[in-house]
Amino acid sequence: MKNKKIITSIAIIAILVSSLIGLTGCTTKKSFTYKVETGDTIKVEMKTSGGYDLTSELPIKFSKDDEVISQGTFAQKEAYKTYRELMEDQDNVKILEEKENDDIEYFFYEVKNNYTDEVEYDYIIKIKNSDTCFMLGNTESEESAKDVFKRLTFSVED
Repeated sequence: MKNKKIITSIAIIAILVSSLIGLTGCTTKKSFTYKVETGDTIKVEMKTSGGYDLTSELPIKFSKDDEVISQGTFAQKEAYKTYRELMEDQDNVKILEEKENDDIEYFFYEVKNNYTDEVEYDYIIKIKNSDTCFMLGNTESEESAKDVFKRLTFSVED
């Protein structure tokens, strides 16, 4: 009877430990902080579960399963307005989404190369409370670009 209780206790502990290990894998994050030419210090954080990762050097390379799928770099916040205005007059550009939240304002667009028919999916992200925007490009697919973007958070550090 005593052995049965010990075996049951060990089984319960093993299940709990396995569950905890599984849960910690779901919330993996990685971040780097950059002192950018605008004078701002910007933290870029990515949820890295599912094989995603990012590099620390600029341009930042974002990968899935060790394959680079997006790249990003910082720019002056004025670039946001400039790019947005340029999009209005381009017949090979389509705005896919334009939104904002407490931390960022962004637009997401596709641009088609008229000579090769290749399509690039880009985000221009204005980081609120800063003089900085972030430009994120992806030549894989719309879905791939969205997957990287939704894993990112940006914050201004002191």
